[in-house]
Amino acid sequence: MRPFGGRLLFLLAGLAACSPDRPVNLQPTPANGDILRLIEEIGFRGPVAIVTATPIEDGHRRATKRSLMVPPAQRDAFGAALRAHPAAAARLTLALQQADEITDPNQIDSLNNTRRDSLQVLVAPSILNRPASAGGPVENLVQFSLEFLDIDPNGNIFFVPGGDIDSLLLMARIHSAGHYHDGSSLLEDTLPRRVGRFDPRTGSFTTSFQTTWHVPEFSQEINHTIRLTERGGPNDGQTRFFFNVFPYASRVTGLHRIPPGGATYVRTGGTTEHPEDFNDWAVQPLIDAIVSFATAYNQARGDVVRVNDLSLFFGGRFDVGRASTVNGVTVLTPCHEGDLQSCWGNANGHQEHRLGTEADLNLTTNTLLNRAGFYRLLLSHFQSVYPEGNHWHVRDAASIYNPPR
Repeated sequence: MRPFGGRLLFLLAGLAACSPDRPVNLQPTPANGDILRLIEEIGFRGPVAIVTATPIEDGHRRATKRSLMVPPAQRDAFGAALRAHPAAAARLTLALQQADEITDPNQIDSLNNTRRDSLQVLVAPSILNRPASAGGPVENLVQFSLEFLDIDPNGNIFFVPGGDIDSLLLMARIHSAGHYHDGSSLLEDTLPRRVGRFDPRTGSFTTSFQTTWHVPEFSQEINHTIRLTERGGPNDGQTRFFFNVFPYASRVTGLHRIPPGGATYVRTGGTTEHPEDFNDWAVQPLIDAIVSFATAYNQARGDVVRVNDLSLFFGGRFDVGRASTVNGVTVLTPCHEGDLQSCWGNANGHQEHRLGTEADLNLTTNTLLNRAGFYRLLLSHFQSVYPEGNHWHVRDAASIYNPPR
């Protein structure tokens, strides 16, 4: 879990005081009554948001997941309750159906990326530049249904009958998914272009609040906050603030890191923004093709292949871009919108490199004969090959960016 930091403290202002006692509604809803009973078993007595999330990837509905949110000041108490009641905590974990993925956790930046058994929502990033030949742009979604538990003045837990959602906020976890861009700006970390958006993000509800997360193009971990004012029930008029217990993530999974190389190829291109070990990930067929190509080229010319960018270890759009202030408003300028200095000085702006199916390759000794042999072998090892600045951009057969045949 990302520690609850001071950058969110401004969101805690305005929490209201208790209102007079009202009749208690202890009737659970059909969907989440089991969660209520398990929370009672672990002995936690505090407000809880139950989040039911259904990812929709490329138009296909995936399995629904449930997760919990609690007030930031009570996260430690919630954790202590889980540790004190391991049997009930295990049943609660099973009921929440935590997310899963298959990227090797021993090779990623584990300090800044939550392991798969502690993610509560996992979805693939959107691909807004997917060519028409591959099905056209895709915006992935997560449909949320939110229900809330609270404690009445007598210490009883109850379902909140309704209320007003005053705000829903998404915030990127800095340094997640291989992006080492800034991270000091709360405005940048919450910009919809980077973290996506909720629609709607405010509104009134009875029993449950329905909203949809429009998933961004970037892979990252995201924290989620809710500000709720209760209407009806014993705590009518009180305001509650919730923070996710574990983060959500948009990730491409199942990529592998190309080995360090040696006599036939070397890895290059690591930067402060994208360290070397974090930007050399791809599907296995592309890695095999690069290794085979480097061996063939080295045997033919005695030269070493330079392997530049593949994909980040969780894929997604390669370069976040930079935040800037325009007319007093903070905006995020991604690569394709002209901020070339922040996007590697490349007019193409790494618009591909999202799914582990593209790579940038170059030779070491730039002679006419080497270039001729290099290019000829590229054509025999990769589905498509394009010159791009000082290197060649190659695609695996599975790349969605290959031109139609």
